[in-house]
Amino acid sequence: MSFLTPQVMEYVDKFGFGILMFVLLVMVIGYILRQQAKILADANKERENWQKIIELERQATIDSMSQITRALETHNSRAKEYHKQIRDAHNFQREEHIKIMDGLNRVVETLGVMKAQMESNFERFKMEHKNRENESGQVLAALRELTKNCQEHTRTLARINGRMQE
Repeated sequence: MSFLTPQVMEYVDKFGFGILMFVLLVMVIGYILRQQAKILADANKERENWQKIIELERQATIDSMSQITRALETHNSRAKEYHKQIRDAHNFQREEHIKIMDGLNRVVETLGVMKAQMESNFERFKMEHKNRENESGQVLAALRELTKNCQEHTRTLARINGRMQE
């Protein structure tokens, strides 16, 4: 034991073995305290390193969230404009459909009036046609009679002129 030098032995003789144990205990406690201080210093350095890493990660997260927020705001504004355009186009198309429906309703009304007029004209035409048919039957009978008369006159004239051979 190198720490048992003559001076130490002199103190042991003077104060007793207890003082040696006290000194040893103080040395061991000093060593333990130095080791503990070193461990605490290392822990503080490690904690500072982790705090830097955490701060960098926190800043990166904040930056990412800012980018996501900006992207969402841009998307929302574009989507709002898009939906407004779609709504306007839908309203315009609806108005055009209403105009077309009104026009078709007017066409249907006009066709109804025209149908009634055509039916009336057709009835009148049928009546006129019957009358003309009766008249034409009479004219046809008169023409047949006239044709017979003309043929008889032609024969008579031919006999008179001697041209007809019997």
